[in-house]
Amino acid sequence: MAKKKRNPYNVLIVAFVALGSFAFGYSNTIIGTTLAQPSFNSYFGLDKPNSNRNEIAGATNGIYTGGGLLGALFASWSAERLGRKKSIFIGALLATVGGALQAGCPQHIAAFLVFRFINGLGVVISQERSDEALKIVQRLHRDETDPNDVFAFREYQQMKQQFEIDKNNEVSWGEMFAKSSYRKRLIIGAIVMFGSQTTGTTVIANYGPELYRALGFGTTIQLPLSGLYATLALCGNFFNAFTIDHIGRVNALKIGWIGDAVALIGECASLSTFERTGSHSAAVASVFFLFLHIFLFAFNIDVTTYVYTSEIFPNHIRAKGMGASIVAYWSSLLIYLEVAPTAFADIGWKFYLVFLSLLICFIIPLFFYFPESKGLSLEEVARLFNDEITSVRLDAMEVSGDEKMEIVLERERIAQLKQAPLLT
Repeated sequence: MAKKKRNPYNVLIVAFVALGSFAFGYSNTIIGTTLAQPSFNSYFGLDKPNSNRNEIAGATNGIYTGGGLLGALFASWSAERLGRKKSIFIGALLATVGGALQAGCPQHIAAFLVFRFINGLGVVISQERSDEALKIVQRLHRDETDPNDVFAFREYQQMKQQFEIDKNNEVSWGEMFAKSSYRKRLIIGAIVMFGSQTTGTTVIANYGPELYRALGFGTTIQLPLSGLYATLALCGNFFNAFTIDHIGRVNALKIGWIGDAVALIGECASLSTFERTGSHSAAVASVFFLFLHIFLFAFNIDVTTYVYTSEIFPNHIRAKGMGASIVAYWSSLLIYLEVAPTAFADIGWKFYLVFLSLLICFIIPLFFYFPESKGLSLEEVARLFNDEITSVRLDAMEVSGDEKMEIVLERERIAQLKQAPLLT
């Protein structure tokens, strides 16, 4: 039986593409500690009376997520028309320019907001070339225990068959909503993206120093707590990435969402006590539940969100499906981050009740509507949605003589294509 194994080339590609997530995560959450820096507030005059600091803080996050929302819409088009690599390049260029302009921003908050919008634009971001496709798949799955590249060939055949099934079914946005299996995917993708943010995670990360300040902790404590919070998140992401194939996508989301609902309950109780009594113990308990939240989120939800959402869409609608899902993600950020400073100032701990109530609503369909895609190839996932799928199986126990012959013939066919003269 041919087995799938990681090789250094797999890891290199994943690490390179993951730099986009790193750039987004840094650009998105660095503003939390930046807003807590006295020098930043002094530079832009946010430390003066009547400076509208809460509104500016909300706008600083909202304008970034607004750029990300437009970037997601662009990416759903560019990934199909320009290709994945060109889309990544455009996104990286915009993110770099936006980041540089923010760093060298003149002493005017409006300019800073414009440059942050450009930074947000850059964060998000099938052609029939069978010879290149086989070469790439072979390189991705090269393994000394599989000298004939059986697993790679099976996956190539699976992809090729699925492409033949899908290529005559070019899907419009209207059909994305009209066909039940596509519509179900869109609903699941939107719920996963919006629901994961409804845990309150980005609000807590972006306004962490402000939350600690409200609990009576000074700047010298606020920033180390934010650093520890980010470190725990990083460790959790590694754990999530390496255990998701064992735990399962839906199971990981169940653990994380339910756990974060419990953390929100604890946060509401401790923060309401602190607001009534000013108790230091209640403040410490509030910080504990914030860290319990990120522990549960990072170790179960963060990586799972993107893996599960990307693999439920078949190749011919993946750009549209992921585009729609990321739009839901940015929409949630736009709403939550924009209103958070004012909400915390006006209703305090009750703002967490909004997250808790909505999260419970999202947990319900997680148990009854979400299929588990653990252990399946991207082509095999289509079976979960009752779509037509390829007949090639990656887990076939034996390599038949016919299959060996197919591998030889396919290699010869591709070699002949390379040698054929170009027609003018």
